[in-house]
Amino acid sequence: MKLYLYNVDFTGRIPESFSHLTSLLDLDMRDSNLSGPIPKPLWNLTHIESLLLGHDHLEGQLSQFLIFEKLKELSLRNNNFDDRLEFLSFNRSWTKLEILDFHSNSLTGPIPSNGSGLQNLEWLYLSSNHLNGTVPSWIFSLPSLTLLDLSNNTFSGKIQEFKSKTLLLLDLRSNNISGQIDSAICNLKTLFLLDLRSNNLEGTIPQCLGEMSAVEILDLSNNSLSGTINTTFSIGNQLNIIKLNGNKLQGKVPPSLINCEKLEFLDLSNNELNDTFPKWLGDLPHLYILNLRTNKFYGPIRTDNLFAQIRVIDLSSNGFSGVLPVSLFQNFQAMKTIGENSGTREYVADIYYYYYKNSLIVTTKGLDHELPRVLTTQIIIDLSMNRFEGRIPSIIGDLIGLRVLNLSHNVLEGHIPASLQNLSMLESLDLSSNKISGEIPHQLASLTFLAVLNLSHNHLVGCIPKGKQFDTFENSSYQGNDGLRGLPLSKHCSGDDRVPQETIPVELDQEEEEEDSPMISWQAILMGYGFGLVIGLSVIYIMLSAQYPAWFSRMVVELEHRITTRMKKHKKSPNHNFELLLKNLTQLRELNLDSVNISSTIPLNFSSYLTTLRLPYTELRGVLPERVFHLSKLEFLDLSSNPQLTVRFPTTKWNSSASLMKLRLRSMNFTGRIPESFSHLTSLHELNMGYSNLSGPIPKSLWNLTHIESLFLDGNHLEGPNSQFSIFEKLKTLSLGNNNFDGQLEFLSFNRSWTQLEWLDFSSNSLAGPIPSNVSGLLNLQSLCLSSNHLNGTIPSWIFSLPSLIVLDLSNNTFKSNTLSEVDLSQNQLEGPLSFLNQETSLTYLLLSHNNISGQIASTICNLKELTLLNLRNNNLEGTIPQCLGEMNEYLWNLDLSNNSLSGTININFSIGNSFRVISLHGNKLTGKVPRSLINCKQLTLLDLGNNQLNDTFPNWLGYLPDLKILSLRSNKFHGPIKHSGNRNLFLQLQILDLSSNGFSGNLPISLFGNLQAMKKIDESTRTPTYVSDIYAAYYDYLTTITTKGQDYNYVRILDSNMTIDLSKNRFEGHIPNIIGDLVGLRTLNLSHNVLEGHIPASLQYLSELESLDLSSNKISGEINMTFSIENQLNILKFES
Repeated sequence: MKLYLYNVDFTGRIPESFSHLTSLLDLDMRDSNLSGPIPKPLWNLTHIESLLLGHDHLEGQLSQFLIFEKLKELSLRNNNFDDRLEFLSFNRSWTKLEILDFHSNSLTGPIPSNGSGLQNLEWLYLSSNHLNGTVPSWIFSLPSLTLLDLSNNTFSGKIQEFKSKTLLLLDLRSNNISGQIDSAICNLKTLFLLDLRSNNLEGTIPQCLGEMSAVEILDLSNNSLSGTINTTFSIGNQLNIIKLNGNKLQGKVPPSLINCEKLEFLDLSNNELNDTFPKWLGDLPHLYILNLRTNKFYGPIRTDNLFAQIRVIDLSSNGFSGVLPVSLFQNFQAMKTIGENSGTREYVADIYYYYYKNSLIVTTKGLDHELPRVLTTQIIIDLSMNRFEGRIPSIIGDLIGLRVLNLSHNVLEGHIPASLQNLSMLESLDLSSNKISGEIPHQLASLTFLAVLNLSHNHLVGCIPKGKQFDTFENSSYQGNDGLRGLPLSKHCSGDDRVPQETIPVELDQEEEEEDSPMISWQAILMGYGFGLVIGLSVIYIMLSAQYPAWFSRMVVELEHRITTRMKKHKKSPNHNFELLLKNLTQLRELNLDSVNISSTIPLNFSSYLTTLRLPYTELRGVLPERVFHLSKLEFLDLSSNPQLTVRFPTTKWNSSASLMKLRLRSMNFTGRIPESFSHLTSLHELNMGYSNLSGPIPKSLWNLTHIESLFLDGNHLEGPNSQFSIFEKLKTLSLGNNNFDGQLEFLSFNRSWTQLEWLDFSSNSLAGPIPSNVSGLLNLQSLCLSSNHLNGTIPSWIFSLPSLIVLDLSNNTFKSNTLSEVDLSQNQLEGPLSFLNQETSLTYLLLSHNNISGQIASTICNLKELTLLNLRNNNLEGTIPQCLGEMNEYLWNLDLSNNSLSGTININFSIGNSFRVISLHGNKLTGKVPRSLINCKQLTLLDLGNNQLNDTFPNWLGYLPDLKILSLRSNKFHGPIKHSGNRNLFLQLQILDLSSNGFSGNLPISLFGNLQAMKKIDESTRTPTYVSDIYAAYYDYLTTITTKGQDYNYVRILDSNMTIDLSKNRFEGHIPNIIGDLVGLRTLNLSHNVLEGHIPASLQYLSELESLDLSSNKISGEINMTFSIENQLNILKFES
């Protein structure tokens, strides 16, 4: 009656002899290496109540298991079943089933909405499949449900109220669940695990969650939750793990957390919390892990609290200041011991491992890692990217259990304490980007586990220690320390390479109470960010509104200006007229000869009253008189784009220094540095010296321009750290593209100067490292261009949250795959599902073509209510097309899902009043019929359903679409004759008709040819070619495959004059009708590979625009008519076979 063969290696299939075990009630063959489909003998076990076949390699249809009507427990987890769950809707067999486990298979599609036969279900595991759709209400209504795990699918919709009073575990992580967390969830009094991480939840956290007395694990991480953490954690709660990281939470850390006396793991990272250090958390007796990274914490850390059990403390990427907290280090008792029990690995909160994977992102060995489980020996301190100052306290040497110590990107000074030699377990030490001086203690060479060392960008001197791990480190560990010598650097040490011990001073620990240090800027090098796919990000254009900002207007004006320049080139003013003009206008205040071709030198006799002098694009030559700079009332000087004009700046203070507000000297040849006399231009608001052959570092004189609002220095050979520019607090536009600036962008984390900045361009420089994750001072930014640098890491969330962003260009870097209005990531190597877009509700353009995106298209994509263009062609998408796509009727005009692996029928219901102009589903595995609701697409211009498996007759009713110009049904299973229609108003605008490679039969459709009015005229506008729906060319390239001139061509844009009929590779018979000769606009006619007979009609002579005629592989007889004009365009002619 019971057969337990757990973990017995069978290496094959279930044997035939099992058919005789008709009395068997329990069968356990988990982890037995079984493979293949379930054999027929198993279906004889009709009395089976418990069937456990998990962790094998079985495959086949799940519906077969309905034969077991007495089942109470069915576990098929971790197999290869690839069925759908529709069978549950008509199941009446599993009325006794209590445990159903389909975890980790390849199930697809939605859960059926009717599951009334499972009312006794207690455990339901459907996690780690490819299921989609909404979670049906019957699951929430199961009265005895105890465990529900639907994680790692693409379910959408909202969490409904549960009727079960016994629910213990609720795991909905890694789906597309949206909406708010309703307070009704607090009615689950028995719940001990609530895992809703990695969804699209929004709104505030219900206050009552802290009052759920049974909950031990609360994970709401990686959603879009906002507001303050107003949860009141009650006394006596059981919380062991709280993870709220990766949201948009604000405010302070709730003091009621002190009631969580069993808390081991607290992760509040990657939010917007604004608080001082919550030192009172140190009184929690079991707190092992505290992660506050990437928030807005600030101020010094002063604490007498214990933190005795802390193993991981991550305070990186905040605004903490003051000296490093000696008293805090003193209290880290757990870090003062070395885990000796190496034979038995112990993990934090490991008692939950079967139900919950306790992950943590930490920066270790120079990279961001996600630790799926946290060892109790994983001792980490990360205080990087703050404003800590003073010396590194020697007491850190007492923390002998430390594996990772990161103090980089602060303002630390003094020497490296020799006491760090005691950290015998240390694997990663990062002290980079500080102001540390002195020599590297030679004692550090004794750290035998040290795998990563980064001391770069400090003020270190002397010889680099030799031996052991120090022989493995590269230049990057030491760069930016000009005084260092020894391998691997090019500067060699002479004599004894060892660093004498007496040169390392003994330092006293300090912990002074000081105010926050002033704003600083620096350059730094990070080792890198995160594992995962590294991609080169394409240009992202973002258009959030029709109201363009000032800088955009300037861009348009400049474009018009360039056009006007070319139109005015013929207007030449004779030299003597120009001189006479200036000589006589002695009271002149404004002179604007923009784009007038003067072609002369500049005379000396300027009016002393001039406030505006604009002479750009005027072909000036010679030497600019120095007197121009001494016009005492001059406010605006523009001499841009006069490459033959030599400009020599005064070496002393200009008379115009006090008045000059705008200075434009773009595209001129200076050959040198910005002169020192610029220091006196204290009233200057705008300086444009782009593309002027400037070189070297920015001189100190420029830093006096404290009123500058627009600074253009792009297209030069300038160098140095870009962090210096944060001194300009009134900047609105900063353009430094195409220079040699290096360094990193960390200064943006602490920059509070650029609150008015609208346009920031650092493109085409040598910037390296990641974009900092915590930047709050750029809320007015409208254009951000960081393309063509050496930036890496992930794209931080603050960029997507910029409320005014219109243009974002991060292309040609090595960012990793991660709220936009327009996204163009075409032609990259993006992988994975589309779930990262589920929160981008304001998205209007989404272009992800030519990537490796996989998985299904979740119906949550229909939440993008403002979407106008959706281009997902050339990916690896599978599953069915969401039905709701046709209901996005307000804006969506372009739907391109071509060249994927989408399957099933086209069950889209195109609603009345939709805006579709382009629908391309070409190159998938779609079956069934052409949906009749397409008749509602009254604005449709292009319909491409080619290269699928559609099985239908010719959809003649599509002819009623008044604007349809392109119809491609090629390479499907269409069949039958194209029937005569008495309606003469069908397909009037059609100019491309491709029905090739189908099963159409009968005579060629004379009535259809008679209706093709657009083909009955010749487009005469050959000088200015127009294209189908060309008004959208800036956003989308139409791609249609047409067989012309004997070959398949992918047409990216389709000329209005491109008239094509392709009926080849069908079973058409009878004669070629004469009426084809009326289609005088035809360029391509392909009737090959049919069963046509009779003669070639002489009327084809009228097809004067014809370029390709293919009648091959038919039964055509007679002679080739000699009346074909020798003047027509025909260059491909095929009559063979």
